[in-house]
Amino acid sequence: MVERFHRQLKASLMCHLGSTEHWLQQVPTILLSIHTAFKEDISASPADLVHGSNLRSSGQFLKDNSVKTEPSDFLDLLQQHFRGLRLAAASSHSSAQIFVYKELVNCSHLFVRRDAVRRPLQQPYDGPFQVLQKKEKVYKIQVKDKPIWISINGLKPVFGFKEPGA
Repeated sequence: MVERFHRQLKASLMCHLGSTEHWLQQVPTILLSIHTAFKEDISASPADLVHGSNLRSSGQFLKDNSVKTEPSDFLDLLQQHFRGLRLAAASSHSSAQIFVYKELVNCSHLFVRRDAVRRPLQQPYDGPFQVLQKKEKVYKIQVKDKPIWISINGLKPVFGFKEPGA
């Protein structure tokens, strides 16, 4: 969610950089446009969800409001509104399944994927490392002189490994 917002903010800033070098002055306008942008997957804008209605543009701020509301009445209405709100189920838009080797359950040694930019012809995995302890989603392995816990998402079992001196 944060990454999506960051991409959207960065794209908007790059669009405004063509018109002016003072990008910092454009940030409030960009944030307002992101906050009022309609999202098809939720059929509303973030402003609709947070405030209950869409935000006014700068030209609508000067509207004559002859109706005066007492602060206590407004507070009562606001409290009543928030008591009526119900949580919506969170949505997950990602359906990607993470591949995990079935052989990890029985292996004594494994490789750890290197999640960094690699040089040409550099191996994608480090290891082999000895498995010390296994849990459902994390394994404890021996790296150099110290044991570390690592997620199973980046692990690959070693096939046909024989202990040195065995």
